[in-house]
Amino acid sequence: MRDAERIVHGTSDSLAPDLRAAMARMFARTFQGGDTPGREWAPPTYHFLLMAGDEVTGHIGVHRRTIALGGREWAVAGIALVGVVPELRGQGRGSRLLAFVQETLRSEGHDDLGLLVTSEDRLGYYGRLGWEQIPGPVSYRDRGETHAETTPVLLLPLRASRDDLAAWLSC
Repeated sequence: MRDAERIVHGTSDSLAPDLRAAMARMFARTFQGGDTPGREWAPPTYHFLLMAGDEVTGHIGVHRRTIALGGREWAVAGIALVGVVPELRGQGRGSRLLAFVQETLRSEGHDDLGLLVTSEDRLGYYGRLGWEQIPGPVSYRDRGETHAETTPVLLLPLRASRDDLAAWLSC
């Protein structure tokens, strides 16, 4: 990260109003039309903000869920709203922010794995950072309905080992 940059993180409820406003400005600059990308399963409850002065220049959100697979429950950190403002992309900021998030999640020890849904063109980027694609399409049940996710779904071992994730990776 650059000298003047820092990472601030906390729950949605703990972020001061000025930080929430700066995050909204960053979303407007980063995500097409000021809207967040794609579908959100749930709004993030935990935010990692890359800051330059008082402005948010990057963001990664996390929402936690328990998911059942193979007769076992898994604590999952869902990664959402990954972005860096357009003028600062391609300089490693997003990779450093994601590495910080991954290390924080591992050190906290709450989550078995990270899960994110992305696009085909981002597979190489996330793969270099340790994420692995689940063979798809991935089916899941939500509120009693079965859905199929046709875009790539990726996993990252956090508390679980790669061997623990064999059931996920062989679906």
